[in-house]
Amino acid sequence: MISLPVTHYEIIYGSIVLVVILVVGFIYELKQGATKVYTKNEIAHGGNGSMLIKAFIETIFLDMFASEPMAACHTQAFYESKAHVKRASHILVFYGFVLLLISTIIGFAFDRWITPYAFSKAFYLGPLGSVIETGLGVVGGIIILAGVAIYWPVRYRGEGWKALSAADLFLLLLAFTVITGFLLELAEEYSLYVAAAFWIHMAFIFALFATMPFTKFSHALYQIIWNTHDRFYRKVALNKGEES
Repeated sequence: MISLPVTHYEIIYGSIVLVVILVVGFIYELKQGATKVYTKNEIAHGGNGSMLIKAFIETIFLDMFASEPMAACHTQAFYESKAHVKRASHILVFYGFVLLLISTIIGFAFDRWITPYAFSKAFYLGPLGSVIETGLGVVGGIIILAGVAIYWPVRYRGEGWKALSAADLFLLLLAFTVITGFLLELAEEYSLYVAAAFWIHMAFIFALFATMPFTKFSHALYQIIWNTHDRFYRKVALNKGEES
């Protein structure tokens, strides 16, 4: 049984507040034109629904799951000897985050709250529930840290630190979210400093998601739209070429 310094209901209410902040942030960014890529002209002249659907499917399976566009990214200059660093890092961070997300969903769905402050982890999944939930989280966290670790050394190309970019902010918040998550797991295991570890971890989670619309984290949404547009536009252009 794990005890937390807040109730189950406060966690749910806090999650709702964070979602609202996310939605407001994305609405603001969308109004600023963050995803303004389609034009009536492109869709009206030669494009059709099947092309758009095919472009979307290719984006999900090739661009998201395989990071295909990054295979040819940064192949010159300082990246020449490490052409696949960014793609490898992206894949590790992406799949690590997916595992963390699955672990979190399992927690919300299968944890059993014994009191408003205490719960049994993944109780409703049976004897191995706790191992599954914790294991997915730990593996996902390790994969994320590995992705950040292989990318960070080549991030500044020996130029030194100047200013944190949106990409840097996202990676740092993500890394510290994972690290503090590990510390919280240890604190819960040994019943030491649970409250302190919990609030530190929550602070990084809140910062990570509250800034999502304004950092590289937003590409989880935007990149799907951008890449679908690019693939769709190429299909329209190819179709026009074949017709002419």
